[in-house]
Amino acid sequence: MGPPEAPTYLSGLVIRTTPDRFDDVLAALRTLRGVSVHHTDTATARIVVVQEAPTLGAEMDGMRRMQTLPGVVDASLVYHYLGDAGDAGTASEPLAESPFSESHRETER
Repeated sequence: MGPPEAPTYLSGLVIRTTPDRFDDVLAALRTLRGVSVHHTDTATARIVVVQEAPTLGAEMDGMRRMQTLPGVVDASLVYHYLGDAGDAGTASEPLAESPFSESHRETER
């Protein structure tokens, strides 16, 4: 039996930019270590990212880096997950039902 897996800190953020700096912010986010861009919306100047970090401190540092990028108006943490590195790819229970979830759409019809 080997040493325990190091924890993985995953955070989902919505980044809001000024419309004229959207492309610059998007390019800068793509260069940040541990950050993956998952959705972009030029009409609202919003970008959805997931950040993976090895420690809580690294996670917080990454969020601060995103918040201080030129052109960023707001960087909101909308999801956080702490798990073992071995289960970083597994789904977890959502904190609240999203208006975009399949079950919510069914009730809207």
